[in-house]
Amino acid sequence: MAEAPDYVLLWATAVDQQGFRTQDRNRTWTSRLSDAVLFATALRNLLRAVEYAKEQSSDPAKQAAIQGALDSFSGKVPHWSRIRNALEHFDEYDQGRGRGQRTPFVVRWTNSTDGVLSVGDGLEMNVAEAFEAAAELHLAFEQAWAS
Repeated sequence: MAEAPDYVLLWATAVDQQGFRTQDRNRTWTSRLSDAVLFATALRNLLRAVEYAKEQSSDPAKQAAIQGALDSFSGKVPHWSRIRNALEHFDEYDQGRGRGQRTPFVVRWTNSTDGVLSVGDGLEMNVAEAFEAAAELHLAFEQAWAS
């Protein structure tokens, strides 16, 4: 069985790979959009791994530092969870079924310098900003875990 920090590294690496792919301006917008969708999934799993590691620690100071890093991330990327939910349950959102789903459901990619993933009616995530926030989260986690 892997150790909790191993899962953090696994998903931080997936976020890195997908983040770099979304930022590659030489790729088509459809490729960048599909990579942004996978980025959102990897991002969610990175946060799950960090939360899992926090729960595995018995050190209150370490737990507090990790929670602070999670809170900082959520402040910088406020819609990440709702975007991931919409992408994960696209079929229910498209049909207006389930909790809070509305039609029409559209996934868009704004091919700007940073790239913005838009889902539904107004949920947006600047992928470059989320990419940077995820790197900061990973670094803060590593520092807290090592202390």
